[in-house]
Amino acid sequence: MKYFSLFFLFLAITIFGQNNFEPQILVLSPYETKYEKSFEKEIISFNNSLKSKINEKLDKNSDVLFASEEFENQPENLKIYTKSLIDFQKDSDFFKQTSVLTSDFLLYRFVERFPNVLVKLSPEKISGKPEDFKKLYEEHKLQYVVNFKKIEFYKEKGKKYADIELQLFDDNKNAVVIEQSYKGELYNQGFEFSCDGKSLQCCINNAMSKAIDDIVREIAINNPALKNQRNLSETRFQILEEEYFNKKFDKNFVEKIVNEKDVETKDIFQLLKNEDETKFVAFF
Repeated sequence: MKYFSLFFLFLAITIFGQNNFEPQILVLSPYETKYEKSFEKEIISFNNSLKSKINEKLDKNSDVLFASEEFENQPENLKIYTKSLIDFQKDSDFFKQTSVLTSDFLLYRFVERFPNVLVKLSPEKISGKPEDFKKLYEEHKLQYVVNFKKIEFYKEKGKKYADIELQLFDDNKNAVVIEQSYKGELYNQGFEFSCDGKSLQCCINNAMSKAIDDIVREIAINNPALKNQRNLSETRFQILEEEYFNKKFDKNFVEKIVNEKDVETKDIFQLLKNEDETKFVAFF
């Protein structure tokens, strides 16, 4: 995993956000973690390496970063995320990197379509009871909460696996809209979730690749702006189908304009043109 993949992301992003954040997502620390004794050496080694990187990069650079003109000129949502990421990493470990990975990818997936997306990391841990989510909303005022109820590493028939039990809470519905366990095995799937193919991080990547797709889909399906776009697209299609696609048309109109050597006009399915016949669209 790239532990600091978003550490300087905001320096490259030129969008200018507002305080009307959408969507709003809080990502928590794992509540329960478990692993077989045979994985202890690898996890301890990872934690030592992570601590060294944090001491080297964050402690020395965070104050300078926050005081920089580049940071001040960034959209508010990215400043909030960066601060939460740095604070989160100061007391991080192997299991908490699942939270970092998740927040990283959620921001990446949403920021192009929603420049004002707010993703925030929190070191808080909850068991996933309804009152837990209510308390979190009162504190953070963010619509969605990603909670890792349990992360477990184990071996099955000699192969390494990770099980990640995850919840997605939607405050607008006052309900957990995703509650599922995601299983990841040890292989390198490449692309966005590529890994070395041999470390436990690969198990996390493969489990979370499925989970993040589900989270993004759930949030997108219920997003008001996207709902309006889908409704508009359906209305446009209905109008085209009912008022235009079944209209009679003059094939000769196209034959006078288009060279038959380039296009076989006999294959025209439909023709649409404006009133003065200066523009047209032909469907083949």
